[in-house]
Amino acid sequence: MKNRRSLPRSRPPRRRVEEEDESFWMSYGDLFAGLLLIFALMLLAALYSYQSGLDGVREILLVRQQIVEELQEEFSVEEGRMVEVTEAGAIRFGDQVLFAQDSYEIRPAGREQLEAFARQYLSVIFDDPRFSDRVRRIIIEGHTNDDGTYFYNLRLSQERAYAVMSTILEAADERHRDLLVDRMTAVGRSFADLRYLDAERTVVDREGSRRIEIRFDLDDERVMRQLLETLPSGEGPVVSGAESGAQ
Repeated sequence: MKNRRSLPRSRPPRRRVEEEDESFWMSYGDLFAGLLLIFALMLLAALYSYQSGLDGVREILLVRQQIVEELQEEFSVEEGRMVEVTEAGAIRFGDQVLFAQDSYEIRPAGREQLEAFARQYLSVIFDDPRFSDRVRRIIIEGHTNDDGTYFYNLRLSQERAYAVMSTILEAADERHRDLLVDRMTAVGRSFADLRYLDAERTVVDREGSRRIEIRFDLDDERVMRQLLETLPSGEGPVVSGAESGAQ
C-alpha cells in the first residue's frame, strides 16, 4: 500500500486579506462620517427651529406692547372717564355706569358710552394689520362682588357680559362685525376675582369688584407650542389654553 502524500492547504495571499481589512475599515469610516453629517444637519435644523420660535415669541411680545400703548393713548385717563386700561391692555368698566343694582340691562347713558368705546376699540384692534393678524380672541368678562351667592352672581355676571357683547356687535361696522363673530366671547366670573382695598386682601372693594373687563388674546399659544416642540423631551412648561368668567 502506497503512502499518500497529503497536499498542503491553500492559503489566501496575505495581500488580499489586507485589502479586505482595509476595505472593511474604509466602509465603516464612511458610515460613521455619514452618521455624523446627519446628526449635524439635525442639530442645525433644531437650532434653526428654536431660533425661529424665539423670534416668534419676541414678535408676539412686541405686538402686545404696541397694542397696549395704542389703547392707553386712545383711552388716556381723563377726569370722569369710565374706561381704565391696565398694563396688560385689559379694558375695565365700572359697571355702575352700565348697570343698575341686580340688573343686566344696560342703562341708556351707559349704552351710548359703550357704543362710542366699541368703535374706538375695534379701530385700534382691527384697522392695523400688524394687530388684526395676531389677535386671536377678544374676551368680555363680567365680575361681581361677594354680595349674594356664587351661583346667583355667576348668572348675573354672565348676563352682563352677554349684554356688553351684544351692544359691541351692534355698534361695530360690517367689517369689524365679521371679524368679531369668530373671535369674541363672553364669560361670567361671579366673584372669583375680587378686588381689595388693602394690601393684606382682607377688605373687599365691593364697588371696584363690580366691573366689566375686555381683554384680547394673541396667537401666542401656537408660537409657544412650536417653541416647546424644539426642546428635548421633558423640558419646558406645559402650555394649555385657558379662558378667564357685582353686584
